[in-house]
Amino acid sequence: GTSMDGIHWNKDCEDLLETLEPLLMTCAAHYLVHEKQTSSPPSRVSVSSTSTIFHNPKPLDPVTRFHVGNGALVQDLFWKANASSPKGWKESWGIMVSYRYDLNALSENQRAYHGHHNATNATNTATKDYQIPVSHNIHPFLSS
Repeated sequence: GTSMDGIHWNKDCEDLLETLEPLLMTCAAHYLVHEKQTSSPPSRVSVSSTSTIFHNPKPLDPVTRFHVGNGALVQDLFWKANASSPKGWKESWGIMVSYRYDLNALSENQRAYHGHHNATNATNTATKDYQIPVSHNIHPFLSS
C-alpha cells in the first residue's frame, strides 16, 4: 500500500471506501443542497407598504454559495476526484462538485437565490424554502 499523511492505504482501505461511496456521495449532495447558514425561516425586510424583499438562508458551503449566488446550478459529484492529497481527503473525502452556468437561466437563478421577490405577486414563492438548482445528475443522491 501507499502512505498518505500517516495513513497506510491498502486493499482493505479501498474496499472500505468502495462500501462507503454511496453514503458519502449522498451526504455530500445533502450538505451542498440542504445545509444552510441558518435554520431560521426567510426573514422579511419591508421596503414599502406594497412590497417586501425576502432574504433566504444561504448554502453552508462557501463554494456552493459563491457559484449558486452567481446563478449556477449544482451539476455533478465526482467520487475520488480530489483524492490525490491528504487535503482532498480531509476537506471532502475526495469528492468534487461541478457547477453549470446556463446563460438562459442565469438571471432567474440569481434573482431566486438573492430572494428579491415581490410579496404582492399572486404567484409568490418567496415564503417557501429556497431550492438550490441541481441537475438531474444530483437527484439520485438526494432521493436516497
